[in-house]
Amino acid sequence: MWQSKHYATLALLIGLGLSSNGIAQDNSQHPTAVDPGSNNAPPSDALVLFDGTDLSLWQSSGGGPAKWAVRSGKAVVNGTGNIMTKRKFGDVQLHLEWATPKKGEDDGQSRGNSGVYLQGRYEVQILDSYRNPTYSDGQAGALYGHFPPLVNASRKPGKWQTYDIIFHAPAVSDDSEVNKPGSLTVWHNGVLVQDHVPVKTPTRAASFGKPAVDGTGPLMLQDHGSAVRYRNIWVRELDRHRSTKPLNIHIISGSNEYESESSLEQYQRYLKERFNVSITASWVEDGAEDLPGIDPIRKADLLLVFTRRMKLPKQQMEIIEDHWQQGKPIVGIRTASHAFRRDTNQIFDHKVLGGNYQGHYGDEPVEVRNVAGDHPVLDGVGEITSKKLYKAGKLAEDSVLLQTGHIEDNRSDPVTWAHHYNGGRMVYTSLGVPADFEDDDFVRMITNAIFWAAHRDRQALTK
Repeated sequence: MWQSKHYATLALLIGLGLSSNGIAQDNSQHPTAVDPGSNNAPPSDALVLFDGTDLSLWQSSGGGPAKWAVRSGKAVVNGTGNIMTKRKFGDVQLHLEWATPKKGEDDGQSRGNSGVYLQGRYEVQILDSYRNPTYSDGQAGALYGHFPPLVNASRKPGKWQTYDIIFHAPAVSDDSEVNKPGSLTVWHNGVLVQDHVPVKTPTRAASFGKPAVDGTGPLMLQDHGSAVRYRNIWVRELDRHRSTKPLNIHIISGSNEYESESSLEQYQRYLKERFNVSITASWVEDGAEDLPGIDPIRKADLLLVFTRRMKLPKQQMEIIEDHWQQGKPIVGIRTASHAFRRDTNQIFDHKVLGGNYQGHYGDEPVEVRNVAGDHPVLDGVGEITSKKLYKAGKLAEDSVLLQTGHIEDNRSDPVTWAHHYNGGRMVYTSLGVPADFEDDDFVRMITNAIFWAAHRDRQALTK
C-alpha cells in the first residue's frame, strides 16, 4: 500500500513540475555545453586575450598600441607603461599565468611587482612574495590595500604561477554610489587566497577613480618597473550565459539591389516579437556618404551589416572600426563582403569576416548544403534553396566553413562561414536575396548566428 501511495504522489509531483522533495523544477532550459579544454587549453567559450602571439587585443593605457615586448610566447613588462584590453568586461572568470624575474631585485614592493586590475579599478597584486616579507595587503594574492591573501601560496622567483579569478562587479547608481558590493574570489597556484571578499571602491593606482556605472571596464596589467612575464591569459564572460538583459543590436542597411531595408525591417520585427532584444538601425542606400543614427553603434553588442560600398567620412568609419577592433561581434549578410570603400574592404572582408569576395555567378538556383552540421549556427537548419551565388576565393585559414552553394555544371563556392577577429566572433553569409528572408531555415540560421556570435543564450532571451 505504501509503495502505491508513494508512486502516486511521485507521479503527481512530476506532473506539477516538482521534485520528490516538493521543490519546483524547471527543465525547459539546459546549461550551454562547454568544452573544458585539455592540456592547459582554455574552455571553448573563453576569449583568449594573449596566446603568446601578439598583443593585438591590448593597448597602452594612455592610448595607442601596447608596447610590451613579446618574446618566446611571453609578454614582458619593459617600462613602457600599463596595458589594458581594448574591450570592456563585466562579471568574469579570468585565468592568467605570470613569473617574476629569477633574481630577486630588492626587498618588499621592489621585487617582481606588477598587478592585474579588474575593470582597470580593482588590483590583485602580483609580487615576488617568496620569502619576501612586506605589508600583508600588498603581497601576491592581495586585493591591494583592502584584503591580504588567506595564505601565501607563492613559488620561487622565476617559476610560473597562476591566478584563477572570479569577479562580480559592484552594482552602481548613476552618480557612482555603490548600491551593492561586488565580490572577488582568487586561487593562487590552485590555492584559495581570496574567498568571495566584497569589492566596493577602486584600489590604489587604479586607472579609473570611481566604480563603473555600467558595470564594465577593461582588464589592465601594471608596469611597475619589474620585468614580470605573462602568458596564457583568457577570460570567460560570466554575465553572458545567464543574462536576460536585452541584446543590443545595431543594423546597418544599404543594399538597394537586394532590398535590404524591407528584408531587415521584416527581420527585426521577427526578432522583437520573439526575443528580448533592443534594436537600433541606420538605413541608407548603396554608396552612402553619410550614416544617420550612428551613435548607438558605440554601445551595440552586435552589428548586423547588409550594405554596399559605403563611402563614409573618417569620423563615422572610426566608430564602426572601433566596434570590430574591440573584438565585438558582427553578422554580415550578402553585400557586407563589399560594404565599404575598396581599401577598407580589404580589411573588413579579408581580415574581419575572413572572406574573399570575387563577384558572382548568374541568376540560376543555388542548392545550399550544410558542411558543419554540429556548429551552433546550423542548429536546426535544414535545406535552403537560393539564387545568385557569390564567388568566394580562398577563405582565411582560420575561417570555419559552414555552408557551400552549388549550381549547375558542378560549380560550388563557400556560402557561410564563421571567423574570429581580435577575439570576437564573426559570421558571414552570401545568402540574403529577398526570398531568403521568407525561408524559415535561413531566418533560423541568421538568428543562430546572432546569438552565437554575441555569446548569448538564445533560450534565456526567448520571450
